[in-house]
Amino acid sequence: MPTASEGASTEAGRWRGIAARWSPQQVPDVYADVPPSEHAVVAFFDPNEDLERRTTDWGFAMQRPHLDELARFAASLAEAEREAWEGDIPDLAVRTYETRRLLVGDRIAHWGVPWLDAVGRSYQELRSAAVDDRDTILAIADEMRIAPVLSGSEGLVVPGEDAFGPIVADVPLHLLLRSVWSGDVLLRTSNEPAGAEQYEAAAERWRSLAEDHPGSARLWLDLANRAEHTARSLR
Repeated sequence: MPTASEGASTEAGRWRGIAARWSPQQVPDVYADVPPSEHAVVAFFDPNEDLERRTTDWGFAMQRPHLDELARFAASLAEAEREAWEGDIPDLAVRTYETRRLLVGDRIAHWGVPWLDAVGRSYQELRSAAVDDRDTILAIADEMRIAPVLSGSEGLVVPGEDAFGPIVADVPLHLLLRSVWSGDVLLRTSNEPAGAEQYEAAAERWRSLAEDHPGSARLWLDLANRAEHTARSLR
């Protein structure tokens, strides 16, 4: 069984791989479509202020709040954890791990996984990389248990909200369809208008993902519920 130091080192390598594959230089067409950022995918939330606070605390200069930079930040935290374990500074190691866990749970998984899933379905040449990196984030989220399904939900979210935000968004349907809050990520490469069948299929996909990934299952069950609600609105 790998030591905590070895585990952190392995995770750092996984994040570095994600960072290398999803820079704007590597996939310019995807950036021109729907760039890999929380603001672009969610549309109703800008994480800049929160990310500035988090990165400043660790002396990390983030150039842009996109997946590649977030992955670099996660890799740097994993490396800091490794160094802390090897330097026999357990308090620092635990703090770096917890910071990374909150980063994955709050700023990466809930939009990064659906975005990579959409890229994998829409760009044949990127399918393998997108699926592999989606599954890498899911595996890390499972290990960290960022959003498991618990026996009760009281106190976990504000009434009227789920893990993504307000359940009933006060925006026109055509704007909601451009947000993951609708229950799926729509890339502009598709010329087909969104229909109820697409969101019904998305709901099935998220429920299957929840079964396979208990450490983040709450996210995917909430997304399935949103997709089902959008499907009803489109019928």
